[in-house]
Amino acid sequence: MKKLLILGLLACNSLFAQYNPTMRINFGGSSTIVRLQAGYFVNPNGKSIQSKESSNQNQSILSSTRLGFESMFIINNRGRFSESVSRNAPRFIVFRVNHDGFKSSTLSSVSLATALKCRTSIPFFGQVKGYWSIGAAVRNNGALNPEIIEAKNMVGGRMAYNVYNKKSALQAEVCGFANKAIVNIMVYKKLSQHILISTGYEYQQAVAGLSALIGSCRITASTRVSQNKQLQHGISFTANL
Repeated sequence: MKKLLILGLLACNSLFAQYNPTMRINFGGSSTIVRLQAGYFVNPNGKSIQSKESSNQNQSILSSTRLGFESMFIINNRGRFSESVSRNAPRFIVFRVNHDGFKSSTLSSVSLATALKCRTSIPFFGQVKGYWSIGAAVRNNGALNPEIIEAKNMVGGRMAYNVYNKKSALQAEVCGFANKAIVNIMVYKKLSQHILISTGYEYQQAVAGLSALIGSCRITASTRVSQNKQLQHGISFTANL
């Protein structure tokens, strides 16, 4: 009896050691989760970033920041969340707001998300967990870009695909408007238990970076290449509450 008990405890410890919620917390879903992100970027010479849109305005620290907010909460399964989707897949409402101080632009969206089925696999990643979502998006550049003032250019649709496993993660998003499509794709790959490299295309900028996972938080140092071939180096902090 004692041997069986010891074997059972060892098995439980082994399973617990293999279960690491860090990737899910940073890239997946939960019954309720809030993500806050703040980043600051500068040119290689250390000066604040300026663009054509912001050159005629008074520059401030906000002109070089990028801010993000995301809120997700489950709307079925009686508030219970499980990554093992069988018959009744968890569904969520997702709110997102992202502000780019460099372009003085804001992109907001509300989406309905559904967890992926068990054993979902995609090329180059293998078996993954996560969710896909579809919804509406609104963008606003204030008075800086007259072409966006028309309602058809401000309101559009959004589709997204967020997946992860123990070693990697993929975040893909397409926001379509009457006169423009915004495509964001970021790929993350683990170098060690708490260090990831990332690369992709985000808000019309090629980007590459290095991230450190610290519990429910992520610190990322990255370099971006803007449309006018200007390098932007920065650091961002993401908190998952």
